[in-house]
Amino acid sequence: MSWWLLLLVYVGYVGFTLAVTTGTVFDGLRGWLLSFAHPLNPLPLAGKFLGCSMCFGFWVGVVGDAFHPFYRGSEWWIALSVHVASGGLVSLASYVVDLAMKMVEAVVADKEQQNEFIRKSFESGVHDEAPPPEGTDMAAGGQPGE
Repeated sequence: MSWWLLLLVYVGYVGFTLAVTTGTVFDGLRGWLLSFAHPLNPLPLAGKFLGCSMCFGFWVGVVGDAFHPFYRGSEWWIALSVHVASGGLVSLASYVVDLAMKMVEAVVADKEQQNEFIRKSFESGVHDEAPPPEGTDMAAGGQPGE
């Protein structure tokens, strides 16, 4: 197997991990599993597992790597350590991509909030350059400190 095909397989592992852990398709399943409140019921743990990109990614890497034919004939401990390393690689990559996606979502939400503020200020006739800084107390009259 060439290196680019192996890279494609690992990108697929990360994509699968992110689809399960952050995708809206699995929101219902994760919510249903988390809804069980009995302390001895393991289903809430499964719900947390399906929402954690690092946890789920590790096991996707370990199980997925077990199907590669690279390690046939190797010592068992070499194959096992490579499977664990593969799990760590997929786990780390999934976590980094998940964090990057959350940062992009936060920036987009912030821009949308600024655009909404500008739109409302134009509609009301007030044309400030920028929204008021966070933490500024606005009284009922609309002036700071009143």
